[in-house]
Amino acid sequence: MPNNLRLRRSVFVLSPILLATASATAGGGGYVFNPQNGSYYLAVPTATTINWTDAFAAAGSMFYQGRTGHLATITSQNEMDFFLSHLPELGDAMNEDYWIGGRRLGSDPDPNVGWTWITGEAWSYTNWDEGEPNGLAGGTEDYLKFWTGHGILGKWNDDINDAPTPGYVVEFSIPSPSTGVAFAAVAAVATSRRRRR
Repeated sequence: MPNNLRLRRSVFVLSPILLATASATAGGGGYVFNPQNGSYYLAVPTATTINWTDAFAAAGSMFYQGRTGHLATITSQNEMDFFLSHLPELGDAMNEDYWIGGRRLGSDPDPNVGWTWITGEAWSYTNWDEGEPNGLAGGTEDYLKFWTGHGILGKWNDDINDAPTPGYVVEFSIPSPSTGVAFAAVAAVATSRRRRR
């Protein structure tokens, strides 16, 4: 395949993600810093609805303060309290469901089994709404939403990937030590190659 055709195809595939990211950054209420965990957050309302997979990809393509974004994780009551007390600052469009970084893996028929955070953090804290997770839709509700509307502020819901959702929350966390070591190794290799030339 010619390089220019490959490049065009890549740009076409990334375009919806870049458009969602651009409109989100312009339309959101701004970045919010959580001093308890050192992360920044950004609510990303989209012009149209977005599925979990596209939200995951869009969040991972965003950068702030030298940090790569990812769908937000809420791993403690302190983080949950932060979200609830800063919702207005997370964006005016935070009035519906927003994707966050939880995902259910495996095929266990019990909808409570298999949940994990995309960051690999321990799945020990939950804030499910009453009757959730319920695994409706034939057991394919494997993606996590944070409810801000419906009169149930902050509760979680399991849903299908393609559920119409008006946005997502991005977290820009401090890189883990193992990530830092990997970045340092890549930088060292790049520097040594530059010196040889």
